Amino acid sequence: MRKTVNSAVASLCAAVVVLSALCASGGRAQDARESLGPKDARGGAAWKRAPHPLKQLMETAHSKLRPELRGRHPRVYVTEEGLGRLRRRARTTHREVWRAALEQVRALRREPAPAPAQERRAQNEVGIGIAEAALAYKIEGDGKYLDAAKRYMEAAVSYDVWGYTYNKPNVDLAAGHLLYGMGWGYDLLYHDLSEPERARYREKIARHARLLAAHYEPRRGRTFSYSQNHVFIPMAGLGVAAYALYDEVEDAPAWAALARAVYDRTLATYSTDGYYYEGFEYWVFSTPWLVHYLDAHAHATGERSASATPRRRASPSG
Repeated sequence: MRKTVNSAVASLCAAVVVLSALCASGGRAQDARESLGPKDARGGAAWKRAPHPLKQLMETAHSKLRPELRGRHPRVYVTEEGLGRLRRRARTTHREVWRAALEQVRALRREPAPAPAQERRAQNEVGIGIAEAALAYKIEGDGKYLDAAKRYMEAAVSYDVWGYTYNKPNVDLAAGHLLYGMGWGYDLLYHDLSEPERARYREKIARHARLLAAHYEPRRGRTFSYSQNHVFIPMAGLGVAAYALYDEVEDAPAWAALARAVYDRTLATYSTDGYYYEGFEYWVFSTPWLVHYLDAHAHATGERSASATPRRRASPSG
C-alpha cells in the first residue's frame, strides 16, 4: 500500500500544480462537431441488438473496495496512516512543492460562485477547490482550510444543477469535477464533519452520482467516445464518489463498476506516446483526470494493473 500512496502523492501534487496553472487560462470553446458523451445509434444492425460490451466488463473487471478499507475514512487516496506520511513529507522532502501548492489554494483566495453558478467553469473551480482545501486541512491542521472546504462544499450543495442548465445538465464536466471534489472532501473530512453535515453531503453526492450513472448506462446500440474528456472526466468523478460512499450507499458499487468498465476502454484508446488529439491546452485540462481516477482505483481496490499502464507515463512532448 505504501507504494500506492507514494504514487498517489506524487501524481496528485503534480496535478495540483497543473490545475493551478490552468485556472489562469480561459480556454477555447468546445468544437460543436465533437462527439461528446453516450450516443444511441439508429438502425437495426446486429451489433446494435447485442448486449453492450460494457455490461460484461462491469461484471468481470475488478472494482470492489478492499475489505480492510470498509467502514474506514479516509480511504479513497490515502488512509490515516498515509496522511501521517504525507505530513512528514510536507515538512521535509517535499516542503517546497507543498508550500507552493498551499499558496494556490483557491478556497482561501476567492469565494465560491453563488448558485446557480452558470459562468463558464465556475462549478469546476468549486470541485477542485474542495479537494485542495480538504487536503490542506488534513496536512496542516489549520482550521481556516476546514472552514474554506466546508464553505465550498455548501456551495456545491446549493447548486440544484451540476453544470449548465442549458447544456447537458448534471452529466458533463462540472458533474465530474463536483463528484470528485465532494467525494474526496467527504472522505478526507469524514471525522471532522457533524453527522448532519455528513448526511447532507452524502445525499447530494448520491443524487448526482445516480443522475450521471443513469445517463451513462450501457444499453444496446449505445456508443461512447471513450477518448473524449467529456466521457472520462465525469467517469473519474463517479469513480471517486463510488469509493467514498462504497459501503454507505447501496448503489455505489455499481457506480464503481461502471467507471472501471469505461476506463478500461479509455485506456485502450489513449495514445501510448502521450499524444492527445485536442492539443496541449486540453492535454493540460484532461490528462490529470486519468491520474485522479487511476490513483483512486489503485488505492481503493488494490488493483495496480490499470494504474501501471505505460500510458500513465505519458508527457505532453510524447
